[in-house]
Amino acid sequence: MKYILILVSAILLFAACSANISEVKPGMTTAEVEKILGKANQTSSSSSSSSINDSTVTEVSSAEWKYNDKGTVNFENDKVVSIVPGK
Repeated sequence: MKYILILVSAILLFAACSANISEVKPGMTTAEVEKILGKANQTSSSSSSSSINDSTVTEVSSAEWKYNDKGTVNFENDKVVSIVPGK
């Protein structure tokens, strides 16, 4: 029984570590990416707004999530816009 528990734990750990950034696709939400890759090791974000003819205001939020050697995922308005594979 003890060996079965160790084996199951090892399989689950391997599955969590083998998450692949290639599974992330443009248009995915931040929640979908986090479900696949887990929490990012490093994040940064910014937001900006612009107006056209002083009447239309457009706000854009950007974020970059870094996953060590797996790569980087870039978001705009909580949707994936680009994926940069790691080493």
